[in-house]
Amino acid sequence: MILEAVHKGMKNRSTQTTGLLLDAAANRFRTRLAEMIAAESAPLSGADPTPSPTPS
Repeated sequence: MILEAVHKGMKNRSTQTTGLLLDAAANRFRTRLAEMIAAESAPLSGADPTPSPTPS
């Protein structure tokens, strides 16, 4: 019952959570992971979106 309430609160939160110092490594990991995902999903500037045909 308590875990259900915690889960609902985390799922439907309307404010940012407060980070604790003991969570610093986890926060750095999540921040870096988000940056890597954003960089990977961003279009490359000047790149041709169509792949070059391979010689046969």
